[in-house]
Amino acid sequence: MNRRRKRRPRPRTGVYFWVPKHFNNQVAWRLLTCFDLGHNPRAGYIETWPVVVDRIAEAWAWESGALQRYLEG
Repeated sequence: MNRRRKRRPRPRTGVYFWVPKHFNNQVAWRLLTCFDLGHNPRAGYIETWPVVVDRIAEAWAWESGALQRYLEG
């Protein structure tokens, strides 16, 4: 009898970021993937980082450029 092995789903490739989100005076963490950020799996951290900074700045009511400068230090 020829049994076919069921294929397990493979994990997605690409970059992932844990991003803090301010919610009801608490911090919740959300996992963002390269797909959530509008990039394909071949995009690296350098390409996706500006979008991550924009998302964090929006969630925490910062100006994106100011947050970028703060995080550079």
